[in-house]
Amino acid sequence: MKRIFSALLCLLLLLSLAACGTAKEIADPAALAEALYAAEIYSTDLYPLDSSLVDVMFELDKPYTAAYGYATAGDAADEIAVLVAADDTDAQDLLTNLEAHRVAFSQLYSTYNAGQCPRIDGALLMRVGNVVVWCVSDDTDAAKALVESHCEK
Repeated sequence: MKRIFSALLCLLLLLSLAACGTAKEIADPAALAEALYAAEIYSTDLYPLDSSLVDVMFELDKPYTAAYGYATAGDAADEIAVLVAADDTDAQDLLTNLEAHRVAFSQLYSTYNAGQCPRIDGALLMRVGNVVVWCVSDDTDAAKALVESHCEK
């Protein structure tokens, strides 16, 4: 009986860790972006990006249906991007673009503020359905928890 109970408890814990893994979408990408922006997990102030700057800032070459971006004035590597793709293929391409951005961004910071590189390399980059999230912060786990709290179950 104890073994069955232990097995069920382990299964329950595993399911709770999956969180967004079984969800299909972010309920409200704009609200998620705002929640990430409002979180006190950054080393400096973030500023909203005009939609015309999102492509340039995050080196995107794939279309998206909505984009929410925030960045610093350059003193630290803190960034947020919440991108909504039209379909599965575009979402995967946006994820690939942001992974390339991570590499280029880390290389850039290695030339003048190498202390930021571990934050960039360990930043949150995840996809939930057709939404791709990138967040460089002081607390990647807190950023991930915010994303998970905005998942549709």
